[in-house]
Amino acid sequence: MNGVYPTKYYDERGLDVDKFDGKYFSYYAYMQAVELSKLERSSGGTVESVRIQKDELVQEEAKVIRIRGSKMTRVAAAAPSANKVFDVVEEMPQFVGGTGSDAGQFLDKVQVRENMNETAFFYPALESDNNGNVAIRFTLPESVTTWKFMGLAHDKEMRNGLLVEEAVAQKTVMVQPNMPRFLREGDKSTIVVKLFNTSDKKVSGNTRMQILDPETNKVVWQKTQNYSIDAEGSATISFDVQGLKEGVYINKVVAAGNGYSDGEQHYLPVLSNRELVVNTLPITLHQKGEQNFDLSKLFLNKEGKQAKGVEDAKVTVEYTNNPSWLMVKALPAISNPDEEDAISLMSAIYANTITTHIQKNLSLDNHSQKNLSQESIRLQNQVEKLKKLQNPNGSFSWWKGMKGSRYMTTSVAEMMVRLNAIAGVQKSTARMLTSAIDYLSWQTAQEVREMKKQEEKKQKVSPSEQALHYLYILSMDGRKMKQNLEQDKAYLLDKMSKMTGDFSIYGKARAAVVLARNSQQNAAYREKAGEYLQSVNEYAVYREEMGRYYDTRKALYSWRNYKIPTQVSVIEALQMLKPNDKQTIEELQRWLLMSKRTQVWDTPVNTVDAVYAFMKGNESNWSRKAENAVLKLDGKLLPMPQDSTTLGYVKTEKTGKASKLSIDKKSDYTAGEPSMQSLSSLSAKSVPWSRASRCAVSSFLPNLRVRARRRRR
Repeated sequence: MNGVYPTKYYDERGLDVDKFDGKYFSYYAYMQAVELSKLERSSGGTVESVRIQKDELVQEEAKVIRIRGSKMTRVAAAAPSANKVFDVVEEMPQFVGGTGSDAGQFLDKVQVRENMNETAFFYPALESDNNGNVAIRFTLPESVTTWKFMGLAHDKEMRNGLLVEEAVAQKTVMVQPNMPRFLREGDKSTIVVKLFNTSDKKVSGNTRMQILDPETNKVVWQKTQNYSIDAEGSATISFDVQGLKEGVYINKVVAAGNGYSDGEQHYLPVLSNRELVVNTLPITLHQKGEQNFDLSKLFLNKEGKQAKGVEDAKVTVEYTNNPSWLMVKALPAISNPDEEDAISLMSAIYANTITTHIQKNLSLDNHSQKNLSQESIRLQNQVEKLKKLQNPNGSFSWWKGMKGSRYMTTSVAEMMVRLNAIAGVQKSTARMLTSAIDYLSWQTAQEVREMKKQEEKKQKVSPSEQALHYLYILSMDGRKMKQNLEQDKAYLLDKMSKMTGDFSIYGKARAAVVLARNSQQNAAYREKAGEYLQSVNEYAVYREEMGRYYDTRKALYSWRNYKIPTQVSVIEALQMLKPNDKQTIEELQRWLLMSKRTQVWDTPVNTVDAVYAFMKGNESNWSRKAENAVLKLDGKLLPMPQDSTTLGYVKTEKTGKASKLSIDKKSDYTAGEPSMQSLSSLSAKSVPWSRASRCAVSSFLPNLRVRARRRRR
């Protein structure tokens, strides 16, 4: 399935057409059947008297469109036509442009436009009265633009008519300010206002921009300029604005001349010139005892100098005794899938079953019976949906309506046996698992027959990857198979034990688990499993912070899953063959947990695999409560709030700069996250909006994150 883009199949009702009518496929044909006979516009934006008459179109002269905000409005009469254009002119008292007090008083009286909506109204369903009339009432927005009225009418016999009319709302002089989305404190900005002259003569007058406090309506800034615009022309006026403090202001622009005026009003947000900066120091501890860490780097700016405002900085320390829970916190992301494919549903069943299992066995303090009941209902619904994707032959379809897939059936069955290994045999999925194994056995039997035919022709054969997964499922499930199927299994195991150089790192780790679980049939299998595991360990590299991992392309499972399946398989092989090698297992788990903070687990399978690697053989650690570590900042003991019983998580903060952090770790299972947070001023060469270095914590090692917060000026 690798490299195949996911697709979905939808059930759609087929077309049932007896004949095609040409008029339904032509725009102009709509006007030939039934048309709107009458359209009257009245004061206040009311459209009345829409009557359907067959094969008849009567259009009457428009009356009035009133633009809200204008005191006196007259509408130029338009000749009857299919597309009426209404010239809306606002009549104002006579005024001669100037810059004195008279001009200012007159500009104060100009009423501004605020409602700039692009849609006046939309009514999806209108019903006429007994006379066939429809009344429509609406408020026209205040934008000076061309408005298009579109109406579609039909009767019970689906005879229909379409009406399209246009009305132009305009003034002699119109203002259009080019408003910024926001400003910052200290910005020196230029706001450009464009003026339009729609008349056939040159006009002149005054334009003014005001910035007001919306709470007090007090003018905090204003400026007036003269303008002169040629006939049917336009002009631009620039206003330089500066000195505004943080807040939300009203920006009002008005223009007036001899017998006309216009204005617009908008909100202008002014944001703070400081940003929140988070600097994080990841600390990983492995040994008990006291260790000291220098925190001075957290309070430096990007030039490496002491940052300003460190007095208001805040140091946050997050600490947990049992960071294994951070892995379990990944389960809710897949517990309620957005899609209903087989992989997503089985992953959700896995996550919800694990959650319920933990709640029942650990008796969490915040656990409620009501939540458990809701999870049980959700789990039951997901199981029922998954059952619908299983076909009569036992195979699973990826999506509903698709054919059964060996790959998909293997993936679902593998999650089922792993779930049984952690939470016990699940009755809800037992029958589905049995049917899936029967289907996979049939597929594998066909493969074995084909392999034997090739051997008779003296050709070299080896099991496929799907056959390897099949053997893994059988070894995890442990059920007895029919004699012929047991023979096929033995045949594949024998071939697997001889494939030393043919496996990838993932294949060797998986083969080691399969051979070790079947060592009762052949003692040599366990020895071979040890050889595979030894070969796997030779590829591993180790870094104290990252843990043990595989820095080679041979560890890649696929283009999408990176190295997570390989890491999980190696952990499982070590737990099976060398359960006492706790250090190596913990080092491998450390890399897996570190990858969670640097990579996105964008497939539910990766999340399920990672949780399995942590929970298998590690169940006793979930309820462990270790002694808290002692943390000091500059020699002063940090007060630790009362932590929860199981999670052991606490968080504490300290205001002001800190130079040294001391940690006295009392146990092998300590972790925390100290950090610094601050506010930073913004400039042309300032740091990005946020700067943070995240750090994950684990169940087997202490990990501390130092976060400092400050405001940079």
